[in-house]
Amino acid sequence: MSRERDHLSTFFDYPPLNEGTNPPMGFAKPVTIAFGRTATMLLIAAVTIVLVLSSGLVLRAARVQNERAAEQTRHFANILLTNRLKFMSQTVVDYGDWGDAYRHLHLKLDPRWAWDQNNMGRTLKDDLGIEALAVFDGADREVYSLADGMRSDHPAFAFERDRVNQLVHDARATRSRSGEAVQTIISLKGSPMFVAAAAISPGGDETVKPDDLTTSVLVFGDWLSPGELEEMRLQLGLERLRFKVVDPAARPSHDIVLASATSDRAVAMIADYPEPGTAMLWSLLPWVLGLVVAVGGFVIVLAHQGMRSAREGKDLAQALRAAKRHAEHQAFHDMLTSLPNRASFQNAIWRAIGSNTGDLALLYLDLDHFKAVNDRFGHAAGDHVLREVARRLMQALPAGDLCARIGGDEFVILAASSNRYELGLRARRIIRSLSEPIPHGDEVFRVGVTIGVALAIDGDDPETLMKSADVALYQAKEAGRGRFRFAERAPAVLDSVVA
Repeated sequence: MSRERDHLSTFFDYPPLNEGTNPPMGFAKPVTIAFGRTATMLLIAAVTIVLVLSSGLVLRAARVQNERAAEQTRHFANILLTNRLKFMSQTVVDYGDWGDAYRHLHLKLDPRWAWDQNNMGRTLKDDLGIEALAVFDGADREVYSLADGMRSDHPAFAFERDRVNQLVHDARATRSRSGEAVQTIISLKGSPMFVAAAAISPGGDETVKPDDLTTSVLVFGDWLSPGELEEMRLQLGLERLRFKVVDPAARPSHDIVLASATSDRAVAMIADYPEPGTAMLWSLLPWVLGLVVAVGGFVIVLAHQGMRSAREGKDLAQALRAAKRHAEHQAFHDMLTSLPNRASFQNAIWRAIGSNTGDLALLYLDLDHFKAVNDRFGHAAGDHVLREVARRLMQALPAGDLCARIGGDEFVILAASSNRYELGLRARRIIRSLSEPIPHGDEVFRVGVTIGVALAIDGDDPETLMKSADVALYQAKEAGRGRFRFAERAPAVLDSVVA
């Protein structure tokens, strides 16, 4: 039995404020009036010096705290908005690079396929947050439209028409570069709308014969609604949000600029950022005034206020750290399945190999018959299958294993074991689980999985380990799918089939 590591997934601020106390002040009993006056003057001078130095330090700390809070807030907002724009671009490419879309939206417009069968219908808004959709034919006519997730007889992008038309032309120009979308940001009702466009293509579907006509273009729009703006304001701890159109070449230093790489303009997010340092100064002001009347009372109040400010700073630091963790989670996790993504998996495998290669194995999974589900029932059904597969994988794996989605229907598992018997049990359990039917509405889908297993050896690097598991996966598929096979890095191990 190999030694298990409990937490492979672990391979996947403001500094605390120091609370101090002021030393108690005492007065020696005066021997003479002169001595008393001298002592008083020295005390006043000492208190004045302390006040001046303390005031300078407090003002500097307040300024630094304000600048740090604003900088971190802008950074987290930029991460959230960039991820949203990337997701929009990838989604329009996925739907545009689809044989059925080419057949029913370009070769011949079929609203029944698009709306009635929900291939380009309300689930785009319900599941993906896409409020507007338009299909432009070769003559730049908007022949199919959705507005606020509903079928519309009016153009979805009637506003800023010239900009959208330019986006359509740019999308046709990038048709030869498969997997790319063009983007822009337009203003709708005072809030930005992310717009992405991609040429509609057969997507490698050999059953679809492309024509020689001008390519149709699919356009998606994701509006940042007032409700979403309010949620973002609360999440980032902002006092107020507003937007204006700016020139990307002259980005304001204090604005969050929302711009795509191909856009010729941008929408700047202008916010009244929280100012914890200023709040601290205002809260200290009454006590500073009180010091003029009673020096001793001021010292007591200042100590109390310092502790209060420390608690406020700690609460702010915790809120900012929570926002940072949330933003990093979105950056390193697959948005569809919530599993770690390829970037997160690369970090984990590098750390795991560098820590210990003795108890480590890689399982490379590829779904069987998934493309048939996607092509026949559409992306909504395919997304449901992927989410259910992710859920079953997490149930089938022991604590300590790391599961990630690295491609369309490809998953990898970093197992904290090098025992072939245990790994075989894992693989069989996964194959049995994923061979069970997957209900979805009135349909029942059946997919399967083929697995390649590679055990880490001394001197391995992630690329070598991944390649070994991929070769084993290919051999298993050649042998008939629905099975697993160990990489032949040692004496050959015969593949196993789940009955």
